[in-house]
Parts: sequence; structure tokens; C-alpha cells
Amino acid sequence: MKPFPPGTHRVPIGVRRSYLLHVPPGRGPFPMVMMLHGAGGTAEFAAEETGWSPFADERGFVVVYPEGVAADPGKEPKFLTNPQEWNDGSGRGRADDVVFLTDVLGDLPAWVNVDLGRVLLTGFSNGAGMVFKYAAAEPTRVRAIAPVAGHCWGTPPTVPPIPTLYMIGDADPILPLTGGTARTPWGKLPDRPAVADTLAKWSAAIGTPVNGPTFPVRIVTGHGHHWPGGQAKLGEKLGGPVSGEVDATRLIWAFFENI
Repeated sequence: MKPFPPGTHRVPIGVRRSYLLHVPPGRGPFPMVMMLHGAGGTAEFAAEETGWSPFADERGFVVVYPEGVAADPGKEPKFLTNPQEWNDGSGRGRADDVVFLTDVLGDLPAWVNVDLGRVLLTGFSNGAGMVFKYAAAEPTRVRAIAPVAGHCWGTPPTVPPIPTLYMIGDADPILPLTGGTARTPWGKLPDRPAVADTLAKWSAAIGTPVNGPTFPVRIVTGHGHHWPGGQAKLGEKLGGPVSGEVDATRLIWAFFENI
């Protein structure tokens, strides 16, 4: 197979699933960022919201945007009525997404000169939950992770000390920093855990202290359920306020480069 030219390409994998692949100019081998969208999102939505692709052209790395599965796979995905989801352990999603993401990594060398030893896995909300789940299941496949505004569901096993950057806004109505009732686009969800619970569980799993050099936590003041520095496409009515304090895309890449 011929490698893809620079640009963004939709790549089918298996019978029903696919991912977006963004190839920068140059020859590689390129490091890679894998970006997982939130519940209800799409690969295109994640690319537009985060700005990873133009930044990748600037810095010379590949970006992969895998896509989840609709709640009813037999119908067209729709944000409110048939959201695409990841099986992150929260009760959302039914597909074996650990296998799917591993298949995506295995598929990439056919299309681009990628360095699979330099994979950064990041995601937002439900996608961030999937980041935790995948890293716990396949820790040797990722060099570092950066979950944004998501929980680590369940109790992960002990894994190698994967460098981790965690980020969330302190005015997030969908994933409240201190826990309690969440106001989501699909209705209220009572008794959500505090983010501190997720940080403690992951700290125990990787054997690294929270806010240590390889497990920094960034809490964005006055920011809701949006990718920090992104387009806030969810809107303030659903996602809460928007702060311009942090550009998550650049901050995450700087963290990855320094590992």
C-alpha cells in the first residue's frame, strides 16, 4: 500500500469502524497523538475542537482520531439521541474498544511512517475515561497519556509509571470537580465521584504522586466542560463557562516532548 500524502484521511478498519488520520509534511518517522472524542462526538468534531491537526503540521507529528460506536449501531449517530460512545467502564459503550484502539495502532504503519514507541494518548470526557482504561489494559503501547475532564472508572491494576497530565475546569457542570450531581446533555446524573478519587486511583496504579513531575494536574479556573483553548463547540448552555487561560493542545504536547 502507498503511504498517504500530507493531509487528513478517513481510514476504514474492520467492517463498521474507522478513524481519521492526519499526516504532516515530511518523511518521519513521526511521533503520534491519538485523540479520543467525548460522548456524542465524532472524529471531525474532535479535530475541529482541539486544533491538533494544524499544530501537528507545525511541529511534525501524526494525529489519529478514532471514532466510537453509536448507542444504537443500527441507526445514524446523533449527538442527543444516538451518541457515539467509548466503553470506558462508566456504563457507556458496548464495543471492545481496547481491541479496536490496538487494531488502529497496528493499522497505521500501512499508511504513514509512524514511531509507535512515541504514542501520546489523549481524550476528552468519555474519551478521557477511555484513555485511562486503555492505558491500564495496554500500558506498554503508550509513552504518555493526557486525559482531559474524564474519570478513571473502576480500579486499575498496577502498571508501569506512565507519565500522565490531567486537566479539568473548576466550573465543569458535566464532570463536577468535587463530585455530586452532574448536569449532562442527556439528563442529570446524581452521585458522580470527585475528581480527587480518579487522581488517587491512578496515582496508586502508576506509583507516582499526584502533582509530581510526571503526574501534573492542571485545574483551569472558571472553565467548564470544554477542551481548554478549543472552540467550545458544545456551547456555554450545555458546557458551562469558557476560559482562555490554557491551550490544552500546546500544553499537552510540551509535556510529551519533555518526557
